Amino acid sequence: MLDAIGDVFVCSSVTWALQIVLVSLLWWRSAYPWSGVPSRVPPGPRPMIPILGNFLQLEIDPRKQFAKFRRRYGDLFSLYIGNKHIIVLNGFETLQDLLVKRGYKLSDRLETNSMEMLGGFKGIISTSGKLWREQRTVSLALLQKLDSGKQSTEDKIQEESVYLLDAIAKENGMAFDPNLLLRNAVSNITCNMLFGQRYDYDSDHFQLVLCIISETLKTVGISTAMNYFPFLEYLPGDVFGVGKMKANVKKFNEIIVDPVIKHNIDNYDPDNCNSFIALYLKEMYARRDAGEETTLDVENLEHIVTEILAAGTEATTSTLRWLLLFMATNPEVQAKCYQDVQRHVGNGRKPVLTDHDNLIYVQAVITETSRLAAVIPLGAPRSVTEDMWYKGYRLPRNSMIITNLDSVLMDEKIWGDPKVFRPERFISEDGKLIHREELIPFSMGKRKCMAETTAKSEVFLFFSHMIQRFRFITEPEKPAPLIESVFAATNAPQAFKICAFPRSTPNQI
Repeated sequence: MLDAIGDVFVCSSVTWALQIVLVSLLWWRSAYPWSGVPSRVPPGPRPMIPILGNFLQLEIDPRKQFAKFRRRYGDLFSLYIGNKHIIVLNGFETLQDLLVKRGYKLSDRLETNSMEMLGGFKGIISTSGKLWREQRTVSLALLQKLDSGKQSTEDKIQEESVYLLDAIAKENGMAFDPNLLLRNAVSNITCNMLFGQRYDYDSDHFQLVLCIISETLKTVGISTAMNYFPFLEYLPGDVFGVGKMKANVKKFNEIIVDPVIKHNIDNYDPDNCNSFIALYLKEMYARRDAGEETTLDVENLEHIVTEILAAGTEATTSTLRWLLLFMATNPEVQAKCYQDVQRHVGNGRKPVLTDHDNLIYVQAVITETSRLAAVIPLGAPRSVTEDMWYKGYRLPRNSMIITNLDSVLMDEKIWGDPKVFRPERFISEDGKLIHREELIPFSMGKRKCMAETTAKSEVFLFFSHMIQRFRFITEPEKPAPLIESVFAATNAPQAFKICAFPRSTPNQI
C-alpha cells in the first residue's frame, strides 16, 4: 500500500515538474517572441537558461561585466533576464544621441515592481508622460523660487556648515567615521528646503528618519530582483526585503511626510510660503481655483518629498565621503587644496559660491572625484516609448533601457588613465578649469538630475569649508582605508575612519 502511494506520489511529482517546465518554457517564449528569430535587436550574450536568461552571467556590481560585453558587442548590447529585454547604452556618443538628440523616445520611466512597492507611480522618479512633465517642471520652478527667496540655498548651506564643522571639531582629533556627520548636514539642507526647518544632529526623530532612509535604500537594491522575476514576491519569508521595504516606506510617511504636509495644509498662508511643501500647495490651489486640469495633488507631493529627501541625501553624502577619503589618502593633493583656499580666500571668512571660479584646484579635485567615484554609475531604468532604429539596430517598444554612465566616466579612450585619481587632468596649461562634456555624473537629457545645481553647491561649500579648517589624515597605526566601493543605491566608499586636526596646529599643511 505504501509502495503504491509512493509510486503515485513520484508520478504526481514528475507530472508537476514537467508542467512547471512546460509553463516556464511557454512563458519564456511569450516573454521573448523575438528569441530565435533574427530581429536586428542589439547583439549580446546568449541567454544561458530559460527564465533566468543572462542573470547568472552578471555579478552584484555589473559594471565589470558590462565593460566586457561592451568590448565584445559594442556600445549597444542586449540582455535577457526574467521577462525583460534589456538594452544597455554605452559610450558618450551613444548616450548623447539617444538621451539628448532622441530623448523624447527614451524619456519614459519603466514601470517596475520595486517602484510600485515604494508607493506606486507618483511623483517624478517613477512617472512618465504628462504627469512626469508637470511634476518635474513645477518642482524645478519651486526649487529655483526658494533659492531666490529670503534665505537662498547658499545661505542654508553656510548656516549648516557651522554645525558640521563644530561637530567635526568635537571629535578632538580622534578617529571617526564621517558618514553620519556628513549625512546629518546634507539631509538638513534638504529638510530646510522641503519643510522650512533644520534638525539638531542629536535629535532622535531626525536620526530615525535618516535610519529609515538608509535601510530603505539598502533593500531597494535587493528587491530589484523582482523587477525581472515577479513571482519572487510570493516566496515564504522576506528573503528579498520586500516586507521590510514596504514597512520602512509606511513608517517614513507616518512619522515625517504626512504630519508635515498636514501641518502645512492646516496652517496654510499664501503670503508666508518659505518651504517647498508650502509653495507646492500654493501652486496646487492656484491651478485648481483657475479651473485648470492639473496633476498637482497631495499624493504626488508626498512622493516628491520622499524622493528629494532620499535621493538628495544619499548621492551628495557619498560624494563628500569620497572627497574626504581621497584627501586623507592623498595628502599632497589635500595640501594643494588648502593652499588654493589660503591664496584666494584666507582665514578671515569662509568660501562662498562666488569663489568658485578662483578656487581652480579645489574645483578640479571635486570634478575628478565626481568622475572617478561615479556615485550613480547606472541610470534608473527607462523605457522605449515606440519602436526605433539606431545604427542599424532595432530598439523594440517597451524594452528596458539601462544607461551605463560608468562606460563614459571610466572610458580609457576619453581619460587615458581613468582608474587614477588625477585632478590635474581638469586644469589647462594656463591654469584654467577644463570643462569636459564627457563628465556626466548627473546623467544627460530630459531625465538629468534636477537637483544638480543644489548638489554642486553643497559639495563645493562643505568641502572647501572643511579643508579650510581641518587637516584630514588616515587613522594612525592602522592600514590605509581601501579605495573600494560598495555597489548599492549609490556607489559609496566602504566604511572608513579618519582623523581631523584644526589647521591652527603645527604642520597644518
